[in-house]
Amino acid sequence: MEHPENTQAATKLVEWVDAGYFSKGVNGTGYDPAWQSFTKGEGLFLIAGTWLQADLSAAMGKDVSFFLPPPAQEGGAVHTTGASGQPFAITNKADNPDAAAAYIDFITNSDAMKVIAENEGLPVVEAADQKAPNELGQQIFTAFDQVSTANGLLPYLDWATPTMGDTLGAGLQDLIAKQRTPEQVLQELEQDYSDFTSKG
Repeated sequence: MEHPENTQAATKLVEWVDAGYFSKGVNGTGYDPAWQSFTKGEGLFLIAGTWLQADLSAAMGKDVSFFLPPPAQEGGAVHTTGASGQPFAITNKADNPDAAAAYIDFITNSDAMKVIAENEGLPVVEAADQKAPNELGQQIFTAFDQVSTANGLLPYLDWATPTMGDTLGAGLQDLIAKQRTPEQVLQELEQDYSDFTSKG
């Protein structure tokens, strides 16, 4: 966690706070009220998950678009946080591994991806081959295919430890409120990670 890139990113977040880029009362705004306010024109950008695709499209139609975060360096590789949403695995102690494998195949095969796409979800397999029911969905499918086939998909940071979600959430709120410095927040994240990995 204590790398120059992390300090640079956290410092940039504070710069955005100072520049007034965040909505008033951002730390006290819940997830649903945030995206609902966005659909009413309160804000230019919404950093959220693709699971909002159907709601955003229904509320905004062609007045909403999706794009991947820009690369760190112009012309560089694009990376973004994301996942398939289907973290299934079969342990070596499973009583019926073939049945488990058949189920995983059932929820990830081409037919399943078609059903997911038709219902405004994100098909994580063969995303580029799917047809979305709206323009926003098609932008999301194309972007997911681009970043996942280029090995640019990064795991969610809160998956790093069982407590990282709370540590990271509190740290980001402290940064936005300017109650802690980037260095202090990064030290807390490093401590959370070190405490967990030292147990292994």
